Amino acid sequence: MGRFNEISLTAKQPEKNTEAHDHSCLAHGCPRIPTITHEGRKICRYHYGRAAKDWGYISMTLNNHKCEIDWYEKMLYASIVDFIVRKLDTYPESLKPRVGEDFFDYRRRLWADLSEILYPKEPAPIIDRKRIASGEIA
Repeated sequence: MGRFNEISLTAKQPEKNTEAHDHSCLAHGCPRIPTITHEGRKICRYHYGRAAKDWGYISMTLNNHKCEIDWYEKMLYASIVDFIVRKLDTYPESLKPRVGEDFFDYRRRLWADLSEILYPKEPAPIIDRKRIASGEIA
């Protein structure tokens, strides 16, 4: 006859944290905070409106180009005054504004460059898409 019953010997299972997923995008591996709620699902601006089959590539690209994406997000919330007085003096080397480029043109150019990386018009074979997303090839 044992001294302990079976219930007391089993480890108590931690309760699932259902709110943990609320702070990340629905797409697997996405590092961005969701900004859009669509049909009860929370999705980041980069995955919203894109086919689910492309989500893996987009998430991988967001992870591999975190510096550029973070800078673009910063520019979304920056004001034209910050740009003019060069308060944003920590530009990543590859993302510095061109001579004579105004704030709105700069932001449009950033988005155009990121869009080419995130949403290629003609999907390359999967091996090449991975190399493109990692920055290995242009």
